[in-house]
Amino acid sequence: MHALFELYEQQSVDTAFWHTFASYHAPYNPNPRFDLDLASFGVCKVMNDGTLIPKRAFHALATICTQPTTP
Repeated sequence: MHALFELYEQQSVDTAFWHTFASYHAPYNPNPRFDLDLASFGVCKVMNDGTLIPKRAFHALATICTQPTTP
């Protein structure tokens, strides 16, 4: 994700949008064989009880979005 946003910055792209917050139809499972979340683009894991847990991508996006842009 950082590499993509660096490329966008170099090319003067003003806005980029991450398309999925959470994949509610693909819940996390600690067993990788049953972890549908592994294939999701969501930045949060959906737990079996419906709660959300931020993934590394969530924190990376938060860092990227709080950095000042080059004029």
